[in-house]
Amino acid sequence: MNENETQWERKPSSIPAIEIQLWMKATIYGGRRPPFTPGYCPHLVVKGKATFWGIRVLAITKSLQSDIVFPGDEAILVCEMRHYAKDFDYGELKRGATFEMREGPRVVGTGVVLSDFEW
Repeated sequence: MNENETQWERKPSSIPAIEIQLWMKATIYGGRRPPFTPGYCPHLVVKGKATFWGIRVLAITKSLQSDIVFPGDEAILVCEMRHYAKDFDYGELKRGATFEMREGPRVVGTGVVLSDFEW
């Protein structure tokens, strides 16, 4: 582990979490202006699907900065669902799925799901 990677351990929860790799768009290409930290709550939209998945960033495990992601950065994040129902199918967000990260209608990044849901 290098100095920009943090060790993060998730406590057991009733809400599933996933790990994602994210490429934020630079501001000049329509990305967000301010950086974000854990607690950020965007939406993911799996490519080719119409469902908006609300997530909350729990941890930034790899980025150029240790705990902040700037426009134009690449990062690995641990995220949980903002709304979760046990009987709903979350199969669209399986490992390898590609997505857009959105703030409302604006696409601020793209990425790939690195892990299936963990509890």
